[in-house]
Amino acid sequence: MKLSRTQIEVIVVGALLLILVVHSMNIPIGNPIEGTDDVEVTDARVEGTNTSEKDSNSVEKSTNASANMGTKVYAGNGVTFKYPDSWTVNCDKSGDDDMIFVSKSDPNTYLQVQIIENPGISERTLEEKGDDSIMLGANKISNGTIYIDGQKAYMQDHISYLWPFSWDYQIRTITFIKNEKMYAILLQAPREEFKKEPFNVIINSLKIQ
Repeated sequence: MKLSRTQIEVIVVGALLLILVVHSMNIPIGNPIEGTDDVEVTDARVEGTNTSEKDSNSVEKSTNASANMGTKVYAGNGVTFKYPDSWTVNCDKSGDDDMIFVSKSDPNTYLQVQIIENPGISERTLEEKGDDSIMLGANKISNGTIYIDGQKAYMQDHISYLWPFSWDYQIRTITFIKNEKMYAILLQAPREEFKKEPFNVIINSLKIQ
């Protein structure tokens, strides 16, 4: 049966309204993801060995694949970290903030570090409110804490459903304050691939100079 232009427009508008209703009700689309609240994770070594019982709670358990992969070292903007040698690093400025982008060949899989001078926010406020910059088009599934270079950091996980983020991607934010600077880290990858990506290589080796 051939649909008229008016019928097609009605179907499209109806589908968009349904997506908005689903998002506003926080109804997950697709397979559910197990989220954990208030999980505390300790530092792990980049080689991928478990260093404590708390490390077993990590959302990203290091795998043999990431332990054996080739890595390079980035040093700049007051930080150092290891990253997979098949990935690339680019730096930029956003106002007064330094931006570091670590990405693979897939442009939608990346880790971003934003270094904010004089953030005007205390660690207490950060602990209480977290990073609420991801709102439209993303549904929070978990939050917790980890330690980066000995500093307690606050972590949130989201699943994106609508613009401005890609459809069905997992997004993680990690924020902490050290040496009067705020470090805002954002990780993104397709939902089904997020745990497989070697983000732990970068996070576990990140040092503040």
